[in-house]
Amino acid sequence: MSVTAVGLPAQAAEAQRARPAVTAEAAALKPVAAPPAVAVSGASDIGFQLYANDASGLAGVPSPWTTKGTKRTFQWLRNGAVIPGATSAYYEVRASDVGAKISFRVTGSAPGYKSVTLTSDSTAPINNRTPSPTVFETGQTVGSELVGYPSVDPWIATVPVTMKYQWLRNGVAIPGATSLNYKLTAADLKASLVLRTQGIGPSKAVIDAVYSLPVKPSTLPKVPKGYMPSLLGYPTVGATTSLPIPPIWGDPRVKTTYQWLRNGEPIPGATGTSYDPVAADVGKRLTAAITGSLAGFAPLTVEVGTFLPKVKAGAPKEAAPTISGTAKVGSILTAKKGIWRMPTNVGFKWQRNGVDIKGAGAATYKLTAADKGKSITVVSYIIVPGVSFTGLRVSSAPVNVG
Repeated sequence: MSVTAVGLPAQAAEAQRARPAVTAEAAALKPVAAPPAVAVSGASDIGFQLYANDASGLAGVPSPWTTKGTKRTFQWLRNGAVIPGATSAYYEVRASDVGAKISFRVTGSAPGYKSVTLTSDSTAPINNRTPSPTVFETGQTVGSELVGYPSVDPWIATVPVTMKYQWLRNGVAIPGATSLNYKLTAADLKASLVLRTQGIGPSKAVIDAVYSLPVKPSTLPKVPKGYMPSLLGYPTVGATTSLPIPPIWGDPRVKTTYQWLRNGEPIPGATGTSYDPVAADVGKRLTAAITGSLAGFAPLTVEVGTFLPKVKAGAPKEAAPTISGTAKVGSILTAKKGIWRMPTNVGFKWQRNGVDIKGAGAATYKLTAADKGKSITVVSYIIVPGVSFTGLRVSSAPVNVG
């Protein structure tokens, strides 16, 4: 009996046909679950940090990468090209990125699943600027200080940077004003001030912080009590009223000017330290306005007046002196001052028939033979060192010498 192998190939073929066919769908792996899109978050400025936002790990938001065992890898791109070493979820913008657009791609992978890669949209071109400083005012007056504070500048952490500052007045650099703080001067009145910040480093530009509030003049300190003079004199027609000393302002640079006032109105031409009342002043209130002026300071004006409310036409009648004693040759006459209504020293001048007697200027006078048959009077006047009161004299009643 012979045995042949006929039919074996046919059986093998039948067995092969009985196996299920492997289709393309069956061969394809299921992709990992992924978010619909990803985006770049953060500020596109040098030194700031960008974040690959794929909604994973956000507070209160379930991760869209739901496939178990999914691992993510990141790659940051500059104008679509790979940035070497930039493979974390965060990217610090650097000077070499200026003008470029930054994006990233993230790939999610899990065992038994097909990897998914998503690419974000690009940022706007990276800015080339220095964060603007902030200017705080400690006052808006001359003599006060403006204080500048630099903004937080993360750029310094990524590249070598030296910060420089310059204050400008109306667009022109102020010599020596190269620190964050600046003390206002008289030249800054009504000027526009700018603090310019410059970061010296790769691709760094200049930015200005404008201080636009108007600068006002400082106020002169008030004159301490006791250092402002009072008017000296008896405000009477013909009698000089004077300011014997200037006020003490506390700064020798202060310029003092004067203006005499009649009932509060300036008297034309009356701008000196003394004034002789005239007929137009009778019955009016006489005062003096004293003004201190200094560049960079608001003028300070103080008004001072006399102890009498109104200007008199002449010496009061009660100011007339009286004479006591016997009106005979060899006798001594004594003058007694009248009432002047002001604390003052009074001088005397004896007269014979209306003419001053030489050397007779005391309160007493001894009658001589030359006085026999004559009329003797005494004139009193106010004595203030350095001040003339020639127009304010008052005579006693005459005494006839027998």
